[in-house]
Amino acid sequence: MPRSPRGPFRGLPREVPVLTAVAFTVALGFGIVAPDIPAFARHFGVSTAAAAGVVSAFALMRIVGALPAGRLVDRFGEPVVMATGITIVAVSSILAGFSGSFTELIILRGTGGLGSAMYGVSA
Repeated sequence: MPRSPRGPFRGLPREVPVLTAVAFTVALGFGIVAPDIPAFARHFGVSTAAAAGVVSAFALMRIVGALPAGRLVDRFGEPVVMATGITIVAVSSILAGFSGSFTELIILRGTGGLGSAMYGVSA
């Protein structure tokens, strides 16, 4: 299939627009959900700071998971780690919505951060 000589992706491999579309979709989903996470956490009777910590748990685990994710990419390859990472983010995010306790919510959001690191590093 010939490539268009116009557009922002001209001259780039086909994978670039695909990864861009996936990253945009993930960012959009996170942007829709992230503002409500602390409000949801407050339903467990925790302080505002603890509720904000749920968002920080995701970010912290993304940082912590970056180096191990790189090793996983070296061992299993980008496509496998990327698919696994995005699946972990999706499943943990859905399960977090059904959390029965604040601890469960923190653990699930942290797990999502690890999956996000896997996706980000492999992409």
